[in-house]
Amino acid sequence: MNKIEKMYRKIIHRLIVKYLIKCGGGFHHGSYGEGGKYVRLFTDEEYNRMRY
Repeated sequence: MNKIEKMYRKIIHRLIVKYLIKCGGGFHHGSYGEGGKYVRLFTDEEYNRMRY
């Protein structure tokens, strides 16, 4: 990955995080259930609890 791609990804990541914080930490796209797509912010504690 070159320098421009890294910078682009960093900017997109920041925009996504700002949006998630603005909408309460998560959003949903598509159908509900197993076919749905979900995005959520986690604290370190929540992430580690789900990971193990």
